[in-house]
Amino acid sequence: MIDGLGGRAADSVASYIVYLFLIDGLPFGLLVVFLHRGVLVPTLRANWKTGSIGGILAFLAYALVIWAMTMTPLTYVSALRETSVILAARIGTYMLREPFGARRIAAAGCVVVGVILLQISQGVLGITWEYRRYSPDALLATGKLSASEPSALYSAT
Repeated sequence: MIDGLGGRAADSVASYIVYLFLIDGLPFGLLVVFLHRGVLVPTLRANWKTGSIGGILAFLAYALVIWAMTMTPLTYVSALRETSVILAARIGTYMLREPFGARRIAAAGCVVVGVILLQISQGVLGITWEYRRYSPDALLATGKLSASEPSALYSAT
């Protein structure tokens, strides 16, 4: 939900994702350099192609999700995104021969319940999250937003 709102609030979905990757990736990268400095260079030499392709694909997949969240209701994208966890578990079972035991069944069940709750919350409970794309300056000028109430940008109806 936060990512969808962030993508909607940003001037550009691409710039939001780039900044988010930098903010998340820089501290993590520094931690990896610090903890694994002895094996880092040989590992990078051996795996730079796979790592680069994986990084680019992860960026594009995340960009697609954030873009979709700016175009449709967040609950639809969130529900679809969470079902990918179940598909990944099934792929791991069939392709990688990983066990699909009680823990994975329980986790998949939790995901299914969450997806159902996301979908019925809109219809049964009447909750929708509406994002109003106004600049804070424009809202302040019209009196629709005071400096002490930034929550006016979002409303639950």
